[in-house]
Amino acid sequence: MIDPRIAMLANALSFTGVLIGIPSLAGSLLFGALALNSLRTPSTPSQPYPKNADAVILVILTIAKAIGGAANLLGKIGSGIIRGLAAASLSVLLFATLLYLTGQALDRHESWARWTAVVIMLPVALASLIAFLSRGRAPIRLAGLALASASGYALYLLWTVFGEPA
Repeated sequence: MIDPRIAMLANALSFTGVLIGIPSLAGSLLFGALALNSLRTPSTPSQPYPKNADAVILVILTIAKAIGGAANLLGKIGSGIIRGLAAASLSVLLFATLLYLTGQALDRHESWARWTAVVIMLPVALASLIAFLSRGRAPIRLAGLALASASGYALYLLWTVFGEPA
């Protein structure tokens, strides 16, 4: 029989993994498809200037090439941003999967899940403690205090209660 406090922590980790994983799955699919589409789209080669052109036509062609080059640069920047978003959402999806699997393994009382949960909770505890101790606004400090308290309690449970029989 597992301790009910550990079961609550396991359910919280699993729920957080699902809560983070669903939007990141949608983002991974969307941004991945957009990134693949941008790789698949070929760029058009530039056309040479006509041989017998007036000065006005040459000026118009030069302006059009400059505008086309600027648009091409913006397109490459946008493509890079989309690839970065695809990589970020895939990383968040992997982290959400880790949270979910850790919560499920904690529920089954597996020892590797204890250490994984400690590694996950330590940076959360430190970041929330820094948010609480910062000179920010009161809501941010209160949220930092709440998260620091919750993650500190989770670390206490993982360190002391996890190995004990219920």
